[in-house]
Amino acid sequence: EGIEWKFIDFYDNQPCIDLIETKLGILDLLDEECRMPKGSDSSWAEKLYSKCSKWSHFTKPRFGNSSFVLKHFADKVEYDVSGFLEKNRDTVLEEQVNVLRTSRNKLIQKLFSEDGDDDGKLAVPKPKMRISIQQKSASPAPPSSSSVKNKKTVGSQFRDSLNALMKTLNSTTPHYIRCIKPNDDKKAFNYNPGRAVQQLRACGVLETIRISAAGFPSRWQYSDFLKRYRALTCSKDIHREDLRLTCENILNHNIKDPDKYKFGKTKLFFRAGQVAYLERLRSEKLLYCCIKIQTAVRGFLVRRRYTRTLKATNTLQRYLRGFLARRRVEGMRRNKAAVIMQKWVRRWVKQKQYQRTRRTVLGIQKYARGLLARQRYQEMRRNRAAIKIQTCVRGWLCRVRYARQRHNIILCQSAIRRFLARRRFRKMKREARSAENLKKLNKGLENKIISLQQKNGDLIKELTQQKNLIAELNDAKVRLSAQKNLESTLKTLRQELQEKDNIINELQMGLKSLQDINKMKEESEALSKKREAVITEENERIRTELSKLENDIVNLKSQKEDEIDQRLKSELKQLCDERNAERASYQKLLAEKDVLESRIETLERTHGKHKRSSSDASTVSVQDEDVGYASVRSSNSFRDDTSTPELQVVDLNLVLKLQQKVRVLERENHTLHSKLSEKEDKGMNHQPFNNYKVEELEVENSRLKNDLNLIREAVASDTRTGANSALLELRRQAEFWQEEAKRAMDEVASLREALGHRTSSTSSLARSSYPNSDVDNSLINEDGELILAFEAQKKTLRQLENERQNDLMRFGIEREELVGELERVRADND
Repeated sequence: EGIEWKFIDFYDNQPCIDLIETKLGILDLLDEECRMPKGSDSSWAEKLYSKCSKWSHFTKPRFGNSSFVLKHFADKVEYDVSGFLEKNRDTVLEEQVNVLRTSRNKLIQKLFSEDGDDDGKLAVPKPKMRISIQQKSASPAPPSSSSVKNKKTVGSQFRDSLNALMKTLNSTTPHYIRCIKPNDDKKAFNYNPGRAVQQLRACGVLETIRISAAGFPSRWQYSDFLKRYRALTCSKDIHREDLRLTCENILNHNIKDPDKYKFGKTKLFFRAGQVAYLERLRSEKLLYCCIKIQTAVRGFLVRRRYTRTLKATNTLQRYLRGFLARRRVEGMRRNKAAVIMQKWVRRWVKQKQYQRTRRTVLGIQKYARGLLARQRYQEMRRNRAAIKIQTCVRGWLCRVRYARQRHNIILCQSAIRRFLARRRFRKMKREARSAENLKKLNKGLENKIISLQQKNGDLIKELTQQKNLIAELNDAKVRLSAQKNLESTLKTLRQELQEKDNIINELQMGLKSLQDINKMKEESEALSKKREAVITEENERIRTELSKLENDIVNLKSQKEDEIDQRLKSELKQLCDERNAERASYQKLLAEKDVLESRIETLERTHGKHKRSSSDASTVSVQDEDVGYASVRSSNSFRDDTSTPELQVVDLNLVLKLQQKVRVLERENHTLHSKLSEKEDKGMNHQPFNNYKVEELEVENSRLKNDLNLIREAVASDTRTGANSALLELRRQAEFWQEEAKRAMDEVASLREALGHRTSSTSSLARSSYPNSDVDNSLINEDGELILAFEAQKKTLRQLENERQNDLMRFGIEREELVGELERVRADND
């Protein structure tokens, strides 16, 4: 199914089962011993020792021959062989068994019913069974009708019942119930956790839970899962074409931990308990939906009953109100005369009361509002004064605290800087007095020169890569410029070699001066000669490496030119094919446009003028919406049903091409990420090489981003224009990185020149400081320079790493935007 899984390590009890049930196992040997006329427990034990000693789960005790030890799942168990044969033979009288079979109790009849299947290998002959019974019984039993049959032993019955149980378990979905004793004393409210855990471990419950939790016990087909749990999502998250995406939306919305499930090719895998959790969510959702449906139905029924009741009530009220209205009119006629007389008197009385009350209320409101306004004004003045006082006090406290903290920080910084300066001063004094440290510094300088040489080689490789990119876009002219750049790099390398020769000459002059000063010291002369020989060998080695590098550059140039030519031809051919296809589709659409325009003209001539129908208006709206997605449509053209499928085919082909390009770019992005992760896992010894690899990957990343932008522009514009703009953009990118490579070469040259001047100044300082010393001046270097160089290198590495991370994040965001835009285009085309 393509999911990530790990093998579950579990204890397999099958060897122990095979030891008990297999041929020549414990039960088989027990049945065989029961068939023997003179079989005994001791002889059965001897057979077990001889036949089963090869099993790892069977062991013999150190003392005694009447017991054996089996290694079960829970622990080792020691069995005593005494009485095994007698119990296995089950020497019960046949008459007693027949009496129990004829019992009126159905349960007893079922327990002692005869089994139809008899296994000849595991059965014991009846006469032999009767012999053992006669030996123990006082009187022999009479022969019965069933004496011909063979009676099963207890071991065979146990094995048959176990096989039947396993067959039933394999054909069903069992649910186990384990009874755990809380304590050994059988007391209430007394729980022994250790004893309970021992029982769970012995029963295999803990192992079963561990295995179930480690794996995926529940597995669903995508269609079955969607059919079962469709109620847990909304309609907008359902994608009928992609069942897996719909299932992902359901699980992401309901299960927050992604480790609880896995997506396979055809199935969904769930860990233990997740299906039950989904069932609970489904039950809750269905209950909620049922309640909603019941609410709607009950509301409809109540509204309908209310409408009927309201209609009947209105009818009754209409008749009743008519009667009351008529009676009221009679009363109104009688009271009208009295009301007319009373209203004038009451009006005059109420006017007097209203005027008196109004004057009283206005007076009270005036005094109350004035009092409240004065109190509010006083409170605002007090608050403003308090705020101003608090502002001044808090500002003074902050300034005092800041001055105190600043004073303390300055004291701490002064003490730390004094301590560091003293320690560095003592270290510099010790290093200035030790010749061994000078040798170490010289080795550090040599390592730095080697690293600079490696950087020089990496820069040359980067320059060749940039030239190869220029050669992909430009034919002969770019190749000539690349060759000139190579010649200029060779000249710079020769200049650097000449500078190294000058350094060697200066070192030789220093050695000669030391030889003149220290003529009486033979060890110093030997050391200087040895150093001179090493330097000359180093010079020769550098020259050979330079010549080898020139040859490699020439070979690599020829190889890359051929590869670039082939790649450029293939890309141009692909662009031409795409352009021809788009041009053909464009011509086809133009032809359809002409046909439709001619039809419109004929329709206008026949009908006099054009009237827009509902279908025409919808067509115009669709045409306006499709502008900018590579579909050529006219807002004034009349589209019938026959032209629509062809346009959809053209848009679908374009979208499929764009999707294929996006997949290619995503694969390239994945390979770039894998390369970056592999390079980051390497040690610090390869740090310079990793830096330039990072730059190379950044160049590739920027190229991919530009390709994505060009694809996005090609969706809205013509393919030919997009291809030309892509070539121009790639050419500008190549020129930019070529300038960056030249700048890096200039920085390396300036660094080497500064290193040479620093070496010469250090040598002169050493000759002036130690005129009578036998130490080679070429070994002297300043510790500060190395520290600054290493710090600068670290800062550069950190800056490059930050830029790389930013580019990766930006590329991921742009890729997501492009995927979203493609999805929108696909949705519009659908």
